Amino acid sequence: MAGRLRHRVTVERRSEALDEFGQRVDVWTEIATAWAKVRPLSGREYLAASGVRAEITHEITMRYPIDVKPKDRVYFGTRLFDIDSVFTIDERNRFVVARAVENNDA
Repeated sequence: MAGRLRHRVTVERRSEALDEFGQRVDVWTEIATAWAKVRPLSGREYLAASGVRAEITHEITMRYPIDVKPKDRVYFGTRLFDIDSVFTIDERNRFVVARAVENNDA
């Protein structure tokens, strides 16, 4: 499995900060850079208020330990993925798998 981790990804986590007017704003902070395997799982199209949208689900596998959680996001080159769930393979703490949806609004 380790030889298949050939994609370089960056994991970011959202936090809140105050802007120059004292307003709360979302800030994304890099928490890790890792080698990963990025694999598409499924795709679908759906109708939204803005028109027809596409959604592609991916599985991103990284070496354990890495502090990745649902609601984090992953950058792979110029592509952005929003993480939905995270688990370890066979609960053996060797690899972490994040299920994510590609964000086409980035």
